[in-house]
Amino acid sequence: MPMKRDSRKLLDWFQYPLTWWILFALWLVGFMVITALPGRDLPEMPFSTFDKLVHFSAFFIGSALLFPAIYLTGRWRIVTSGFIALFLSMVLGVADEMMQLFIPGRSGGDWGDMLANSLGAVVGVFMLMSIYGYSLVGSRAKARVRASN
Repeated sequence: MPMKRDSRKLLDWFQYPLTWWILFALWLVGFMVITALPGRDLPEMPFSTFDKLVHFSAFFIGSALLFPAIYLTGRWRIVTSGFIALFLSMVLGVADEMMQLFIPGRSGGDWGDMLANSLGAVVGVFMLMSIYGYSLVGSRAKARVRASN
């Protein structure tokens, strides 16, 4: 079934870096609002490692929005864009934990949360890099696969 013309127009917006920057900015604002909430205003976690899953998911989404914003600006190649997105996401994760030290009822500086933030960022960046055409398999291996087909 072919895509309708209107839905194709909607998808065209995702080729522009500004779209990704806006989505990342919205994610960042939402993330900072939630991070700034005092501990008593947060819901109770259903199980002990749920907190780590929340951290992983948040940074997976954030880095998956940040990578295309950086890459589609056209200034850097895919790997450089990936490392920039990864670095910025990890800095944001550490800054988030440090900021929580000053918020009542929050336990900032948690190494487990920082690790979950970083792992979420790594998975998000590498997933988007693969969508945009990067492969962890070297170019020689890709050439052998193409030659065998």
